[in-house]
Amino acid sequence: MSKLLNYCLGLKYEIKIVPVSKKDGGGYAAYFPLLGRYTVRGYGKTEIKALKDLIKQKKQYFKNLLDEHILPPELIEEE
Repeated sequence: MSKLLNYCLGLKYEIKIVPVSKKDGGGYAAYFPLLGRYTVRGYGKTEIKALKDLIKQKKQYFKNLLDEHILPPELIEEE
């Protein structure tokens, strides 16, 4: 794993965990508000499972960004 990817995975984004309605499958959804509610989401029957899934999704999301030479919000340089 690259140093930049490791750095990105270590960024401390605020996490929101919200219940999912029963009509939408129930359980919980976790996401990073800074990245957008639907950008990276984790789901699970419990809050802990949703959080674990979010961490897994975060890794893939940052890997995809870096593969496309796109920096995540905390790394974008001001002009």
